[in-house]
Amino acid sequence: MSALHSAIVAIASSLSLLSLILIYGLLRRLRALEAQLGDSVPSTPRPGHRIKDFSVVTVDGATLGRDDLNGPDTIVALLSVGCEACEKIVTELTARPLGVPVVALIYAGDREAASRLTDTLRRELGDRCRVAVVSHGEVAMAFQVGSFPTLVRVREGVVRAAGSSLSELETADAAHVA
Repeated sequence: MSALHSAIVAIASSLSLLSLILIYGLLRRLRALEAQLGDSVPSTPRPGHRIKDFSVVTVDGATLGRDDLNGPDTIVALLSVGCEACEKIVTELTARPLGVPVVALIYAGDREAASRLTDTLRRELGDRCRVAVVSHGEVAMAFQVGSFPTLVRVREGVVRAAGSSLSELETADAAHVA
């Protein structure tokens, strides 16, 4: 029994060592891939990023693009249908006055899918908010957004601050000003 026990221990040890070697190799490969990708798609745009050209049609039928963000501060909310955090952002945006115009860009397959979010924003914010439903990545690429929700404070077409919540946006805005 002792020889059989020793053989089992030797096999188990060999398999454990092989497993560790494979895990080490996978980790090295993941780190190499991460280094290759770098920050190609940051989750939020960096302050100083100039918004690239884009064009969308608002739910009111007006065209909205980069040139419409070349004025004073505007908060751009990039949201997605079915995202609980995005719905929380809509609640935050409608619950307190921000003192600046809001542009809401809602990712959905069609307007009907986004109707609850668009209706809430339009009802609560009225003329202070322009809303567009988008179904393509052009806008996310223009803003360099890799996740939802993302809030971006834009002035003169340039990102001033960004975050995934109003408190993050305010913190980033304060840090950028300081």
